[in-house]
Amino acid sequence: MEAKVKRTRKSGKKVQMESAVKSEKKVFTIDDYFFADVEKIESKSVMPDFDFLSYNSSLIKLKVGDNNSFIVNSCSDNYLLLPNKELFLPLEEELKKYHGDKLSIKREIKNYSQFYVDYSFDDPNLRSSIMANDILIPKISIQNSYNGRLNYGLVGGLYRLVCSNGLSVLENSFDFNIELSHCGNNINKIISNTLDNVNEFLKNSKQIVQQLSPLYEQKVKESDVEDLVDEVLSNTKVLLSMKKDIVSRIIEENKTKGIEINLWSVYNGVNYFLQPDHNEWLSCASDTRRKMDQKVLNYIFEKVA
Repeated sequence: MEAKVKRTRKSGKKVQMESAVKSEKKVFTIDDYFFADVEKIESKSVMPDFDFLSYNSSLIKLKVGDNNSFIVNSCSDNYLLLPNKELFLPLEEELKKYHGDKLSIKREIKNYSQFYVDYSFDDPNLRSSIMANDILIPKISIQNSYNGRLNYGLVGGLYRLVCSNGLSVLENSFDFNIELSHCGNNINKIISNTLDNVNEFLKNSKQIVQQLSPLYEQKVKESDVEDLVDEVLSNTKVLLSMKKDIVSRIIEENKTKGIEINLWSVYNGVNYFLQPDHNEWLSCASDTRRKMDQKVLNYIFEKVA
């Protein structure tokens, strides 16, 4: 279950999938898949005529509704399965206690087995800005998987309200101490540590935003925007085919706001097209997009005089 939108290059049109699969009478939502029943079973129970080695002696089975089952991983008996129900539901219950309707949740699933959640905190006390009317709020991204492709972990970021951009923060501006491989088992401790890290990030989010202010202070001539964008994309290997769209976005946004173009404008112009809602051809998962964005931010920050 990779994306919410299926695209065709011939027509260039979106075909809406709505994160749902119809099975006779039932239409399943993204939450049905995200919080579906999951269990580790013996491989031999599915294929009794075969023998298995230690590394594939177990299977991870995902069951959605009564008639939709998927095998999403082959693993050893020691593989730690962290069911989303046991992990995210109590975590979100705690977050909602303190943040209520100021908490926004956005989920993403890839291949029925890789799970991403963005938690954005639009609390007036947590809002920041490095320029007038450009509001940033803290965002926490958490990932988990049933196929071993992702360790459970979280990363801090920002959300730009003016254009619904998910932004990175500078490297080393805040270090989380949770990234756990799928071995051992103490879900209560994982949840507790996650909440501690989230609260610490929120407490420091305004100071983290201010670290980005040099990007706003560094002006860029409109005549230099195209060359600079070309340099950024070429050196980061990100969105190479979208240079013209990015340049147009940067110039249009700054003219609308009546401000001079700066490095912050350039960063946001690239970032805008790293959001699936703004780029119909973008199909990579959340963690890949975040890594691309981090490369862009690091490169642009090196341009600060």
